[in-house]
Formats: sequence, C-alpha cells, structure tokens
Amino acid sequence: TGKKVWSFNGSKHGMSSSVVVHGDKVFATWDLDNFDSTKLGRVVCLDGANVVNGAPKEVWRVDGVEAGFPTATIYDGTLYVADAYNNRIRAIGTSGTVWTVAGDGLAGYQDGPGASARFDVPCGVAIGPKGGLLVADTANNAVRAIARDRTVSTVELAAASTLEDVSLVRPIGIAAGPHGAFVTDRRGRILQMLENGRTRVLAGTSNGFEDGAGLDARFNNPTGLA
Repeated sequence: TGKKVWSFNGSKHGMSSSVVVHGDKVFATWDLDNFDSTKLGRVVCLDGANVVNGAPKEVWRVDGVEAGFPTATIYDGTLYVADAYNNRIRAIGTSGTVWTVAGDGLAGYQDGPGASARFDVPCGVAIGPKGGLLVADTANNAVRAIARDRTVSTVELAAASTLEDVSLVRPIGIAAGPHGAFVTDRRGRILQMLENGRTRVLAGTSNGFEDGAGLDARFNNPTGLA
C-alpha cells in the first residue's frame, strides 16, 4: 500500500548500506560515518514483529565493524558481513556475538587457511550456489571463495565467449542463486558466473543510464545485487 509500517534511526550521520530480512528479523549495516559512536561502522538486528510507537525492538547492536558499503547475507541464522576496512569476513550470531571467518586483518592478496588469508577492502559477501561463501574482493579486482573449512581460494573467471572481457574492476555487489552467481563491475556491468565454470557479461557494457536488453543497458557504478 506504500504506507510506512515502522522506521528505525540507527545512526545520526551514517548511511544505511545493506539490509537483510530473515523472517521477522531485519539486519542493517551502516557505513563509517557514525559520528554518534566512538567506534566506526555499525550492524543492528531489529525485531520487526515487536514494534512499539512506530519503532521495532533492537535485538542487538555491534559497533566497530568497518563495513564500508557492504552487502551482507544470512545463513542458518548467522549474518555474514564483509568488514571492508578491517580486511576480514566476519560472522555475527543470533545473540550478537562476532567472530572472524577469514582474513588476518592486513590488506593483501593471499589464498589459503582462513586465519592467514588476505583480502583488500572486501565489500560484498554471498552464500555460494554449492555452499560456502563468495566474496567481492574489491581492491584485488577478484572474486574469492571461502569453503566450509574456511579455506580461501580465488575464483577463476573464464569467459564464455572469446569476444568477452570478464576481468573485474572494483567488484562490490555479489549475489548467488540456483543458476550461478552474479557480481557487479565498476565499468557499469553485471557479470554472471555460470554453473559450468564460465563467466559472461549479463547486462551493461559501460557506465551510463539506459534501459533495454542485456548489453544495451547501462549502469553507473552498480554496487548492490539481490
């Protein structure tokens, strides 16, 4: 109907950059500009079924997660967040407890065990089609995979066509479904990683604004996918 059901002001100045809905729970991340907090970056869990005076009950709040402009995802009740400027992938449990899934905190590029792996400003995270996590490792211009045992590897992007350039520039948004995964590219493109291991440009060829069929469409630095 377009009628406002409730609202929540999570930060005086920070920009809400990601919202994930899971049942009655709503998870929201704010960027670094939380001037009302001594710690930068914020993630909150709200109970959408418990609304008083137009505001939902805050279940928990975590400050100091330097999430930048991330996409978050949830699996089995656990929220996964790309902690961009801490160069880590973090998990937040149902009680608000935070732990590190992968990344040693130093900016860099290194595959291997989660505790020693390195990312460089990771901004997006999604549950992979076959389980595990996929990460848009923004400053490394790469998609990284985190297996269930927390081993980190790089996803090789092989073009579905010899005419296509599927190299990434500053990927931020990432999402996955039964037909593969999708990732944004700073050059105004949405790429699809197919189940057969190939990658194609699904939509967009350069920055701009234009509706239309696939490659005729234009985006301007797309960052979010769902």
